Amino acid sequence: MPGHVPFGYRNTRDGDAPIIVDEEQARTVRRAFELFARGNTTVDAVRERLDAEGCSYTHSCPQFPRNTLRKILQNPFYIGRLVWAGKQFEGKHQPLVDPETFRACQDVFAGRNHHVSGVVHLPLAGGLLRCGFCTQAITGERIKKPLKGGGVNLHYYYRCCHPDAVRDHPKLRWRAAPLEAAIEQRLRELTMPGPIAQWFAESARAALAGEKNRAAQRLASLRKRETDLQNMQTKLLDVYLKGAVLEDQFARRNTEFQAEVAQVRAKLAAGPDAVDGADRVAARVLRFAQKAAGVWRGSNTETRRAILDVVCLNRRLDAANVTWDWRSPFDVLVRCANQANGGGYGDRTRDLQTASLTLSQLS
Repeated sequence: MPGHVPFGYRNTRDGDAPIIVDEEQARTVRRAFELFARGNTTVDAVRERLDAEGCSYTHSCPQFPRNTLRKILQNPFYIGRLVWAGKQFEGKHQPLVDPETFRACQDVFAGRNHHVSGVVHLPLAGGLLRCGFCTQAITGERIKKPLKGGGVNLHYYYRCCHPDAVRDHPKLRWRAAPLEAAIEQRLRELTMPGPIAQWFAESARAALAGEKNRAAQRLASLRKRETDLQNMQTKLLDVYLKGAVLEDQFARRNTEFQAEVAQVRAKLAAGPDAVDGADRVAARVLRFAQKAAGVWRGSNTETRRAILDVVCLNRRLDAANVTWDWRSPFDVLVRCANQANGGGYGDRTRDLQTASLTLSQLS
């Protein structure tokens, strides 16, 4: 690809992999697409949400410029496609967004999601769920049925909002109560039996404590390396001033020292903050996971939507089931819960380490 790659990627000098993913920026890109694909928001609202969540564009310009964010949301590069001379080509770089999410965003720009625009009054409407058949947003509807003695009964339904007739599209219409019960049942997959949950929490705490110690050791090693490099620079300068080293040799070796010192200091600047306090965060997330279904059931619309945003993505609805992909670390927690509920929790060291470290990324 000629020129610089879009936000979310980095250029390299590696001929085999000239374009690599910038993981921090990639998370922001995925979040922007996820928010906009719902169909009930605007580019400006996504900008504000990203800013509120600490997702920045650059150090000098933390909040995304409106036109920049719009271009990102319309760029097929993020699904693995290159545009050159008005034509699209299959790229070899790693896509950041799935084609369905990208297509949903383009539908929003094209005005093909008018059924889910405006204020969301029902907790599961507004693009939070998508049709498992055509990927269109699931919308809510309220139906009033008059009572014989006067007054009305209100009935709430959720259905696919595809504006056009689609060949072979199955009927998709859920009553609110069964759909909410199905979601609650899925959230119960996070629940472990009491004794096993306690064992898991203690093991996670121990794993994080070990990682914290290892981080402190890495930090001490980096500080020692920084001191050694500075001493070597000083010695190099001494022998150069004594005439024992040629100028070009001194310049080359000194540049190498400076580059390595810069790398070491960058790692020192990152420090062990990623695991500091992680045990407390992990404990909160584990407590939440144990009671997620009950919290969701007793929450208002905004909180219900927020809970689903935190724990899962790619939410799909068909005529019989609600499906989704668990976000990290909840995917690991579900796997451990399934193992525990099956009676075989034994040695889950790898899962514990994965869950413990990723738990620290949530607030």
